[in-house]
Amino acid sequence: MKKALTIIGIVLLATTAVSAEDLEGEMFVNGYVGYALGFGDAFEDYETDFFEFTVGPTFNLGGQFFYGMKENIMIGGELYLQNYSAESEDKTSGVSVSDSEFDANILANGLYAFNHTEEKATFGIAGLGLYDGDLGLSAGIIYQQKVGESIMLFGMPRFHLLFTDPSGYMLQLSVGASFPIGG
Repeated sequence: MKKALTIIGIVLLATTAVSAEDLEGEMFVNGYVGYALGFGDAFEDYETDFFEFTVGPTFNLGGQFFYGMKENIMIGGELYLQNYSAESEDKTSGVSVSDSEFDANILANGLYAFNHTEEKATFGIAGLGLYDGDLGLSAGIIYQQKVGESIMLFGMPRFHLLFTDPSGYMLQLSVGASFPIGG
């Protein structure tokens, strides 16, 4: 984990040297799909006298809206749908049951542009949200690259800290498309 945070820190420092275009008044709509790995007590496999329970990885999709407040700061909201998968096995009969559940998560996010040009951008993203009714925090980076007249593709690794009972955290890796709207 320390190695991953060190790499993210180096990337963020390296990108600050590039000048940013003014984002004030700009608006973007993003859509993405992703995959998350859960860690911590909320995602631990557990076993009782009669059942063995395994939590699998999660698939997600989401949409984001951002509005430029200052030269390099944007604020926005996000709807983030996540599919949890789980499997349990009855030890006495050997019968396995698989199940999945969709959760809707709503986040308020802030973006800081380390660099933003017409061709590419690197943002730091941080947010506070409700994860299926429980409070959580998220932080990560977004790297965008222009691929058409008005479309940018992006990659977004993020870390989510969930204040659930039991607590947990997720590492989310997403890819998506960003579209400027308005003037």
